[in-house]
Amino acid sequence: MIGCNLSYRILDFDPTRSSTASITSGGSLAFLGTYRMKRRQKMGLFKKKVIKEIAGGAWGHLVNVHKMDVDTLANTLRCVEREGVLDGGGPVTFLRVFRLSDVQQRGINVTGWETFDQHPDLILFEGYLTKTNQAFLERKAG
Repeated sequence: MIGCNLSYRILDFDPTRSSTASITSGGSLAFLGTYRMKRRQKMGLFKKKVIKEIAGGAWGHLVNVHKMDVDTLANTLRCVEREGVLDGGGPVTFLRVFRLSDVQQRGINVTGWETFDQHPDLILFEGYLTKTNQAFLERKAG
């Protein structure tokens, strides 16, 4: 295995400018875009979506196991997520699936996972998604 020893030097860093900080490594210029992205996230310019569309393993599970119609999944159902760990120690993404129209009709502002602690009757399915994209969801209401 070939090892390499690279050193970087910040040349032109000004967080108020529109360009990113440029760095040099052996005479070539690169851009430090990750710093700007993190800075924008901290500033609130790129916030994560709280309400998400059903996708991946959760989509497949709801279609195959719970016989959900794909049009219903695409147009009316949404979810909130929370990262966590199962009792056995494996990292998972916990999911709560709900009908978007039910939330809107009741005038509820979904701010995150905790919203459904206060309104558990709105949860249609609840469960988790493993890191290998395998879903385990059980029907709660509806």
